[in-house]
Amino acid sequence: VEMPAAEGMLAIHESSAEERGDSEVAFETDEPLEEVKARMVEAGYTAGPVIDENFGESLRVLDPDDVWVQINRYDRSLYT
Repeated sequence: VEMPAAEGMLAIHESSAEERGDSEVAFETDEPLEEVKARMVEAGYTAGPVIDENFGESLRVLDPDDVWVQINRYDRSLYT
């Protein structure tokens, strides 16, 4: 499910079988993900690597309940 909003998007996607839970929340940002990652790590969160995707880039951050949250930065020129 993807729910567009004026400043981005909230999405709920199926997670992979080896991860906790059956779904994963994803947010969209227009900020560089390396900057987002640096802020999250500085605030004490565990963050994975910034991954190059076919739609742009993604970053996963572990929330306080040990659930991964995905943050995406779309490069619309890749698929429009």
